[in-house]
Amino acid sequence: MGIHGLKWTKISLLLGIFGILFGIPSWAQKRPSRHDLQKKIHLTDQLLNETENHQEKTLNDLTVLDRRIRLRKRLLYQLGADISKHGETIEELRGLICEMEEDIARFTEDYGKTAQLTYQKLESDNYWISVLSSKSFSNAYQQVIYFRQLRQFHQRKIRLLKESQAELDKQTYLLESEIEEKRSLIEQKKKEVKTLAQNKQQQEQVYASLKSKVSTFRSQLTNQQSQLKKLIRQSENIFLTSADRVDTEYGQNFPRNKGFLPWPISSSRGVIVGKFGKTEDPYGNQIENEGIYIRTPKGQLVRSVYSGKVSGVQQIPLSGYVVIIEHGEYRTVYANLKETFVKPGELVSANQQIGTVRTESRTNETVLNFLIYKMPDVFLNPEGWMIDP
Repeated sequence: MGIHGLKWTKISLLLGIFGILFGIPSWAQKRPSRHDLQKKIHLTDQLLNETENHQEKTLNDLTVLDRRIRLRKRLLYQLGADISKHGETIEELRGLICEMEEDIARFTEDYGKTAQLTYQKLESDNYWISVLSSKSFSNAYQQVIYFRQLRQFHQRKIRLLKESQAELDKQTYLLESEIEEKRSLIEQKKKEVKTLAQNKQQQEQVYASLKSKVSTFRSQLTNQQSQLKKLIRQSENIFLTSADRVDTEYGQNFPRNKGFLPWPISSSRGVIVGKFGKTEDPYGNQIENEGIYIRTPKGQLVRSVYSGKVSGVQQIPLSGYVVIIEHGEYRTVYANLKETFVKPGELVSANQQIGTVRTESRTNETVLNFLIYKMPDVFLNPEGWMIDP
């Protein structure tokens, strides 16, 4: 294979290598990118900073700390994988550059010998002597064509040599860029290792400070959930007379959207600190939630996840407002709101703003309690209904 064929074969190989790095490889599709992980870590930093100056910590702080540590571990893993891939690419590039340099050197040497003979043939005297000494017009014409092809051959080889050298310069630049990127990733990994150690130390301190308060937190949570369930049943009895029932179209379409409902707040602005169903707190105690708890920065707007009819807007003492929206035989519940923008009997559309999340003054935490249930009293896991963040 000539140098032209070799060059494009190697370029194709190089593009394949860079496709792995900068395209959408399978390993990147299965886990968040470094940028996504850094955004999520930044959110946990923001949430923890909002409660940093408050002496009274909660189990939610511990959950967010745990979330941040898990994210940093994933980021470190991702950095390690990216550093390894950059290393592989650097070695491929180095090998490619060495091969191209050898090809260009060999080509230059061979062409130098060929060019010397070609120039001798193309000298003005040789050219005219060959043409004029031809035995016939046909033979003279062939001589002209021959010399023209020699000139074209010479021009093509010169152009190819320049193109090969330009490609070599390009790959050398890419190699230097890859080396610099790898250095940057290594430095970032060192910083992340140090920060992770600090996060773990902070987690241990909060863990120790909350240990004596766990029973109080559980009692408060149980009381809030009891009041919320009572309010839901009252709302059904007061607002859902046969004349007030919403169009059954909502009830037919709501279950078809399972897995595609939006988050009640922006998914990029929330961290789930309380899972649905039976779970364990950081101390191993059993907790059972009918919905999920989403911690978010202050002032977050709450939106309806689906079209429906507001069947209840009430306030739980010391726990903010609750909005209940009917979707046929399904209900979505939005609790711990500071204020609401809707009233009972009002029709709402999907993604319509219905209120803002309340911030607890003692802890400075902002947490939305979100529930989905099916009549008469079946609570469902909201995470299974919402789009993955």
